[in-house]
Amino acid sequence: MKKVIKIIVIVFVLLLVTIVALPFVFQGKIEEAVKTAVNENVNANVEWSNYGLSLLKSFPDMTISLDSLSVTGKGEFEGVQLAEIPRMDISLDIMSLFGDSAKVNSFTLKDPYINVIVTEEGLANYDIAIPTEEVAEETSSEASAFRLALDSYEIENGTISYLDSPGNMMLYLENLNHSGAGDFTSSVINLKTKTTAEEFDFIYDGIPYVNKATADIDLNLLMNLDKMRFDIEGNEIFLNDLKLIANGFVAVSYTHLRAHETSLH
Repeated sequence: MKKVIKIIVIVFVLLLVTIVALPFVFQGKIEEAVKTAVNENVNANVEWSNYGLSLLKSFPDMTISLDSLSVTGKGEFEGVQLAEIPRMDISLDIMSLFGDSAKVNSFTLKDPYINVIVTEEGLANYDIAIPTEEVAEETSSEASAFRLALDSYEIENGTISYLDSPGNMMLYLENLNHSGAGDFTSSVINLKTKTTAEEFDFIYDGIPYVNKATADIDLNLLMNLDKMRFDIEGNEIFLNDLKLIANGFVAVSYTHLRAHETSLH
């Protein structure tokens, strides 16, 4: 009996050492492969200063971390920064990688700066995905069978700047904290979010409708992605001491955006 226990202990120790060592053994190769793949599929320069991979921190899940992640534009937006994220943490379910649906338990952006620009010509600096060539039908069906699941996400102390020249609109959020949770594998998503910001500015057509207001928003969205319909129900929005209740829905067609039965009071 003692011999069996000793063997079990040895196997457990070896397994533990392997779990700790594997990320360090392959970390460099994995990081280089990821960086190459990312930059080959986006029309932007994507860099980071440090890459961490750990199985022990959240075993049996895998934790991936990136420091000083930056996304800088090319072409029309050469040198224009889209995002600067000092820290990103991703928790991934390892076992899900062996199925047809990879599961991200959560991801967190810490102190991110997001700078979105839409030019007068309608070009957007966030439109960085490189279009892929059409593939054979059987390849497409195989790829479409793979899904990416996400449980929750969080933004800590973020700054967001949005400038839409064609729409004559500017939005700015500072000290933003935002979290959301829902089942993102379904075409119908019940997304529950919580948002606070110490500064909220909104200018439309040259008129500052909101100026340096604090924001506290509980927003629940029922998103039907097949019909491109977004229902808003029972939501509370606080701008300074002003309380608003938002109800209604927004439907998106291929030709235009339609808002129906949407009210604020």
